[in-house]
Amino acid sequence: MDYWRKKTKVRQRLEENLEKKKIVIYGAKVIRGELRKLPKDSRPEGKRSRLVLLQLYDKVIKKQLITTDLAISLTKKYFNEYRKPGGIHNYNRFKNDFLIVALSSLYALCILL
Repeated sequence: MDYWRKKTKVRQRLEENLEKKKIVIYGAKVIRGELRKLPKDSRPEGKRSRLVLLQLYDKVIKKQLITTDLAISLTKKYFNEYRKPGGIHNYNRFKNDFLIVALSSLYALCILL
């Protein structure tokens, strides 16, 4: 099976499962913020990727994870654990990534993309 047919099948299954409410996709302000950072004029395949991704995000997200003080605290703890074995990057480099993981942990979500 070629790449595009396989991609279309995966998309169809995802859309079917979303419609049947077999899966729920959670979002967070931090994730949408990351998408908004994409360049406005980026046009792979002739489409504005930022606009397309934001529209897709808004379409599939059914519930929002709320960033709390506890989530921020956990984010900092994850960063400190990253630094212990010799992580060299600063907090701002991974802050959003650790926040997404912290939110997933606090809401007990199993799959993180």
